[in-house]
Amino acid sequence: MRILITTDENFSQHAAVCIASIIANNPHRHLDIRIASLGLTDATKSRLRECVNRDQVDLTIIDFDVKKLDEYPEIRAYKKNIYLRLWVDDFFPENDVDKVLYLDADTINVNPLSPLFSIDLGSHLFGAVTIPGATSQWRCGLPPSAEYFNSGVLLFNLPEWRKENPRQTIINFLNHYSSIAFNPDQDALNGCFSMRRFRLAYRFNAITPFFRKESFASLPASEISATRENVAIVHFNGRAKPWMRGCAHPYTKRYLEYRNHTPWKNAKLNGTWLDDIKRQIRRWIGLETFIELNNLNGIS
Repeated sequence: MRILITTDENFSQHAAVCIASIIANNPHRHLDIRIASLGLTDATKSRLRECVNRDQVDLTIIDFDVKKLDEYPEIRAYKKNIYLRLWVDDFFPENDVDKVLYLDADTINVNPLSPLFSIDLGSHLFGAVTIPGATSQWRCGLPPSAEYFNSGVLLFNLPEWRKENPRQTIINFLNHYSSIAFNPDQDALNGCFSMRRFRLAYRFNAITPFFRKESFASLPASEISATRENVAIVHFNGRAKPWMRGCAHPYTKRYLEYRNHTPWKNAKLNGTWLDDIKRQIRRWIGLETFIELNNLNGIS
């Protein structure tokens, strides 16, 4: 299984936790994990390599040439490193590579990934998970019927990706929509390749709202429950980050358990006592309405 993660110094700890989670949940598979790095120090690279604790796991760290990002716009608060995933074909240049799983660094793997890699993508460029009830299609020039997807988990069909000229297509899109591309890389992938996307099940990119008591109104309760019970990839998008003090996300404990298998195991949680108070207030007023997942997927 070939996996791509991109990171800089700020997210190196979370990339390490993601790697630890992949290794833990796919014990009998050969893993080819490649990290596309932007400005990582030698010390951090060494620490990331320490996350590999068994045979059949290859970890390669690739220094990305920042000059390749010159043509890409820096929109709002997003840094240009969000575009690194677009060079997936350069990071995996071997002709025999068919599928590569890209994961944002703020994800963890909590169940085997084999079902994901067994999917036949056909002529689709990549697989991605729809954001239920999203209305961001309009920003991308798409019809209301189009399903807007999250780009934090992408299963690339590398032979098809190589046939396209995806990076130039995306630059053209961003130049045209720069004033309204609030999520630059995600908007561009949706706007350019919506019709070439294979729809993955929600369990392969379970974003934070799936774990709130008031979840997606557009989904039946049975589908929300099935996603929670069979989740494979948890995505800590939004405000609830398990490395922050007082985080109420139900997979915070699992994140910290995986962190114990990395050189960052003794890192302090981000934030201060004031953040604890703010989060407690958010719970009192109903803004931190997370469910409990007792004994689900090993959580106690």
